[in-house]
Amino acid sequence: MRDKLRQLDETYLDLVIGILLCGVLSAILGMIITRGDLRYLIGAIVGTIFALVMITTMMVSIQKSVQMDTHQASRNMIKSALIRYVATLVIFTKTDSRAYHAQSFTRIT
Repeated sequence: MRDKLRQLDETYLDLVIGILLCGVLSAILGMIITRGDLRYLIGAIVGTIFALVMITTMMVSIQKSVQMDTHQASRNMIKSALIRYVATLVIFTKTDSRAYHAQSFTRIT
């Protein structure tokens, strides 16, 4: 059991490092491509933070489920997944990009 938890901690650390590297690289490249658009930078930062929060909550629910019996663990994972899905929907609706797209494209007539 301790070996499993140790392996989960190593996997979690690898995921956090990967998320941070991808977030920083995408922010840098996006700022170059968009010529310094602050909205892109804010979106990249929010996305990176949200990914870190999601992976952390997933790690916590996995660690809790490892210590439960099979039925309880299954229910706990389903409940945690539903909470993460709802949080994702809330973030997507709050960061709706329709206003950005409306400003980005000009109408050719």
